[in-house]
Amino acid sequence: MRPDLISALTTIMNEDSDAEASRAAGILCRMGRTDAVADRYSGLPEENRSDFVRAFARPFCAPPHREAPLRSAPVDLAPLATVLHSHPELNAALFDELGVNQWLGTEDVETYFAALDSERSSIRRHAAWSLVFTRLVGTQRQRYAEALDDFENDPALTPRVGDLRRIFNE
Repeated sequence: MRPDLISALTTIMNEDSDAEASRAAGILCRMGRTDAVADRYSGLPEENRSDFVRAFARPFCAPPHREAPLRSAPVDLAPLATVLHSHPELNAALFDELGVNQWLGTEDVETYFAALDSERSSIRRHAAWSLVFTRLVGTQRQRYAEALDDFENDPALTPRVGDLRRIFNE
C-alpha cells in the first residue's frame, strides 16, 4: 500500500492502453483501491468498460494460474458493494465474473455468511458458491443447510440450488 506504488498504478490505469490499464485496475482492486478503479470506470466510454469488470472481481476469485491472493487481512466485500451501489449496471456483469473464492479462509467465513443477505445478487451468488466449497464445520454446516432452503426463493440462486445441494452433501 505504498503511496508511490498506488500512484504509479493509478497513472497506468488512467493513461495506458486498454490491456495495461485493466491490469493496473485489477492490481489496484486487489490492493483494496476499488474506489480509484470505480472513479476511472465512471469516465470510460461504454465500449471500454468490460475489461474493468474483471478488475472488480479479481480480489474475490483466484486467477487462472492460482496465484495466492495479495492480502494481509480478511476478505472485505464492502468496497465491492459500494461500487455496485454506485454502478448497479455492474451487478449483471459481475454475476458471471465473480466465481468461487478458492482462498476463503476461516477468518472469512462470517463475512461470506453475511454476504448471503446482500442486496446485490452477484454478491449473494458469489458467497453461496464460495461457501459450498469451503470446509464448514459444526454450526456453520447447519447454517449453510438452512441457507440452501432460502436459496429456493432467490432468483439469483434458484436455478442452481440442486447443484449447490449436491456439492454440499458430497
